[in-house]
Amino acid sequence: MDPFAAIGLASAIVQFVDFSCKLISEGQELYRSADGALKRNIELTEITTDLKSVTEPLAVMQPAPTSPDEVALQSLAVSCRDESKKLLKILENLEIPKDTQRKTWHVIRQTLQSAKKRERIGEIETRLEKLRGQFNTRLLSIMRCVV
Repeated sequence: MDPFAAIGLASAIVQFVDFSCKLISEGQELYRSADGALKRNIELTEITTDLKSVTEPLAVMQPAPTSPDEVALQSLAVSCRDESKKLLKILENLEIPKDTQRKTWHVIRQTLQSAKKRERIGEIETRLEKLRGQFNTRLLSIMRCVV
């Protein structure tokens, strides 16, 4: 076997073993969890729920925004609210339903779903971080004009 092919094969094996170990670890955490969810997902749900609760009232500002900063802030609030809803729905679907027993097949199914959705969760999380930063910038701009 050519040395480069051997290195490629070894690399593929190491990646497979690493991925399998992570899945098993997540499965164990999920099985032992009192909430039926991974700790990372619980924390992300709390943060996202808080962001959604902050931006929701601003998404439907009354009276209608008048300044360009207020219009932009409302637009950012709507985007934050919508992205938060998407992320919360995904995270909710990754929980083991509370009315079911913690059977091994529930844990395996949810662990595989979690691995499958990890990239999508990361994309939405990144977008929310960018929106939050822009949201903070607009708020500072509005506060500067008020003071």
